[in-house]
Amino acid sequence: MDDFWLSDVNENLLGKLYDWIKNETRFEYFTCRPVGTVPSFDEWMRKTKLSVEKNEMVLKVLIHKTSSETPIGRVKCFDFNPRNKSFEIGFYFPEENRGKGFGKVILGLMLDHMFNASDFEPNKIYATTASNNIPSVKILESCGFHKDGENREHYWIKENRYSQLVYSILRSEWQN
Repeated sequence: MDDFWLSDVNENLLGKLYDWIKNETRFEYFTCRPVGTVPSFDEWMRKTKLSVEKNEMVLKVLIHKTSSETPIGRVKCFDFNPRNKSFEIGFYFPEENRGKGFGKVILGLMLDHMFNASDFEPNKIYATTASNNIPSVKILESCGFHKDGENREHYWIKENRYSQLVYSILRSEWQN
């Protein structure tokens, strides 16, 4: 992890993240939320910046120390619940950066940031993934997440149905 760092997102990096969204052909495999038409860059950028400014989302990109302008993947914490002190976390890599071990790096750095350096002081960070998304399951489990439960046939991807797996990690578990 010493060769990588998480960067806040600037105008240049927002453009790259938008390109990832615009060029991704398999988003239905990565989310249970409705997948619709990609908004215009200006609309997407306005909403993203507003979410970050209002502390509704913490958005970071993974950068290798030798290339400060080239993001490898993105990670975000969103849906902060101040009463329960919890966040949902999600990560994404464009196809050329999948399967290279970056998932554990980006997740570990973001957990360190959220549990140790952020002003939010969350007690729990949780993630959901489809039961057929074995790489995400492996990444979550390798970072100490526990499987909390399963929502059966929650994901409808084309004609197939998959369960939604719910994982979480507590601050006390991460610090140990």
